[in-house]
Amino acid sequence: MAAVEEFDLAVQPAVPRLRSRRRGPAGRAVTWVAALVLVVAGVLAAPTRGALLGSVPRDTVAVLGVDLTAAPDVRWVAEIAVDGARSETVWFVGDTVVAMAADGVHGLDPVTGATVWQAAVDAASCEVGRAVTCVDAPGTPDAAVLRVEDDGRAATVPVPGAVRATDVGADVVVAVADDDAREVRRVARDGTVRWATPVPAEALAKDDLAWWTAVLTVVGGHVHLVTGAPAVSFDVDDGTVEESGLRWVHRAPYGYELSWSDDETAVTLVDADGATLVESLTLAPDDDPGSAVQVRQDLDVAVAARHGEELWRLPSDHLVGRLADVVVVAHWMPSGTRLTGVDQATGRTLWEAWDLPSLAVVGGGSTLVLWDLVGEPQQLHGLDVRTGEVLWTYGEEVSAFTLALLSDGIVVIDGTDVVRLAW
Repeated sequence: MAAVEEFDLAVQPAVPRLRSRRRGPAGRAVTWVAALVLVVAGVLAAPTRGALLGSVPRDTVAVLGVDLTAAPDVRWVAEIAVDGARSETVWFVGDTVVAMAADGVHGLDPVTGATVWQAAVDAASCEVGRAVTCVDAPGTPDAAVLRVEDDGRAATVPVPGAVRATDVGADVVVAVADDDAREVRRVARDGTVRWATPVPAEALAKDDLAWWTAVLTVVGGHVHLVTGAPAVSFDVDDGTVEESGLRWVHRAPYGYELSWSDDETAVTLVDADGATLVESLTLAPDDDPGSAVQVRQDLDVAVAARHGEELWRLPSDHLVGRLADVVVVAHWMPSGTRLTGVDQATGRTLWEAWDLPSLAVVGGGSTLVLWDLVGEPQQLHGLDVRTGEVLWTYGEEVSAFTLALLSDGIVVIDGTDVVRLAW
């Protein structure tokens, strides 16, 4: 039985976790001085965590409970030196904002932005679920798994050959790659292997690099492994391989997107317990995914229908979002990108706009927040979906690949800082 280490930050403010390692996949250097550090000043100064938290409106997707007409206020800035070349990741784990930085993973108080715990790990090795789970020295005989809870409590367990890991209950699920096997294991905190299942040959990645970039996700009673080949799914209790038909599993701030086709035309949104939130997700943000008017992207046109009867269709390459009974679509043309606001019931064009980004990250009221993915500056734009008017812009180096949603705002990366925006 492998030894396991465990401690609580409340009683041990700084404890070395794992010794430095020398090698990672394909000769990549991976060095950890894995420690968790209690930031006493942050804990003492912070009010009760979760004081400003609240659920986003039910039966919506990526929509906040407030109108976003005015520019956001900056509630706090956490200068933690986010390293975009490694990982631009911000998530909620319990009531803690988890952010990946150059010096590891930070657990931030959502009210103040103070670091309440820190794990000095290679953030690129981490998966985020109900806990943060990272792998040291992946793919080597010295590999070990570190699991950090939302309150900073942590435990490590050696798993030789471990490449990726994620949490399930009190255990971890680990993808293992060594000279003899490619398998997935469920491992208890004391190192006991509850089950170990070889990955079917048809689901194996064609190159080993994919194992170090694999996606390992637990949703409800299923473990999903994506390595670039079709996803393979396992029963979380006994490791039995399941016929899921999945191609991709993507964790979004508003749930888990399950895709059954390469072009992502068939996407179902579920919560962490596997309960279906939206059977067929075609728009995000969407303030009414259960609307009688359903909109889909069909090749180079957007099509709207009510109870199976087509209402309208118009040129579109991308569905941007739906708010306040207006559907915003993007059409990529030689002269640039054209955004169009369309009355969802009639198909009437309400406005057209050019030279705006076509990626929406969140919505609220009648305002859609668009993000500049490329170019400079990389900003957020508040768009009035009723008129096409840009109401405000924010930031210079915003990354919204991932973000944390609150009832009245978002947490995003701006430059190398983590920023809490509120309306």
